[in-house]
Amino acid sequence: MNAIAIGNHIRPVSCSLKSLGYETFSISYFNDLDIRMCSREVYAYLSNVIETESLRKNKDNVEKFFKEKFNEILNKKDIKIVIPKRNRDFIEKSGIEVISNSYNVQKRAENKINLYKACERLGINIPKYMVTNKKSRIISFVEEVKSAVLKPAEGSHGNGIFFVNERNIYKIVSKINTDEYIVQEFISGDSFNINLVRGLSKPLYVSMQIVGDSFFGARDFLYCGNVGYVKVEKEKEILNAFLSLGEYFGIRGIYGGDFIIKNGNFYIVDLNPRIQGSYDCIEMSYGENPLKIHIKDFFEEKIDEIKLKFFSGRAILYARENCKVKDSLGFENIRDVPEKGVMIKKGEPICTVVAKSEKLEEVFLKMRKIAKKIYEKKIETVDTC
Repeated sequence: MNAIAIGNHIRPVSCSLKSLGYETFSISYFNDLDIRMCSREVYAYLSNVIETESLRKNKDNVEKFFKEKFNEILNKKDIKIVIPKRNRDFIEKSGIEVISNSYNVQKRAENKINLYKACERLGINIPKYMVTNKKSRIISFVEEVKSAVLKPAEGSHGNGIFFVNERNIYKIVSKINTDEYIVQEFISGDSFNINLVRGLSKPLYVSMQIVGDSFFGARDFLYCGNVGYVKVEKEKEILNAFLSLGEYFGIRGIYGGDFIIKNGNFYIVDLNPRIQGSYDCIEMSYGENPLKIHIKDFFEEKIDEIKLKFFSGRAILYARENCKVKDSLGFENIRDVPEKGVMIKKGEPICTVVAKSEKLEEVFLKMRKIAKKIYEKKIETVDTC
């Protein structure tokens, strides 16, 4: 059977499809070695230089590329199913079985304003917030709450997010445009991520989030990865809150979101109506292919409870400087593997390191050890990319 996996970062889905016996045709932003190993054919927007600025600035060109390659595959292959990371209008109109939430469901659920209004209706805790495109109102809000997070209404991976307080607010607002922003009270608690599915009575995976860790080349609110499974206070209440949001928006399959815990209270800050970055961790922790669960939920088949076997984690390594891959990274505990000779711009992802252990504390130590070796021995600094 033939399948299409399509999305900016689709490698985990492509490899899961292969393990289920599908001949997979992958359309991706990145052209890493492991997605090639999992795919019959790969159509990648990037090749010899890794940079995501064009993904943000040239969205129309990227979407055009995805649509053209999608139709090209359909014209020459008999495709059974399509699994997109994010659904698209042209995918829904293809007539092929799509294992994904609809384009409209994803668009509604990923909009943070819609999320916060849904939380208010459902009685779910969220940080105090305001939506505005007026810089004067942003300043007034920050002066009231003392410290806040400023972010666009739509976005992911921590891009375009600013921490603001009374000392830097005037400098920050001078840099932003007049688009609609959310300014939200900053809650200095512990940050977590959850994966869940309707058919299970407990979360699939709860993890601590790694955000802005300079060791992995990140800064500010940039997402680095996850470590789990972790037990958290009020886990059942948190699960029920996300299940309620899933029902509210009509979400199916594996999905999840981010929340903060402070002083015994939890606050939901993001909802992701799709397969998340922490997908790799589910597979490592259970030794099961998560895509089987994802597909079963779409067809409303019974999902058996699965048993946790390991703690696991993943961390994205970002380039500390402009660099070049000078030696093969290999595949042991490394995912999203760039080819030797690929150029990577400062601040862009090099690869993902993964680890599992019977002890939670060992997972993070293992990832740091692998990352250190890559930074010191596998890449070299270059002047320009």
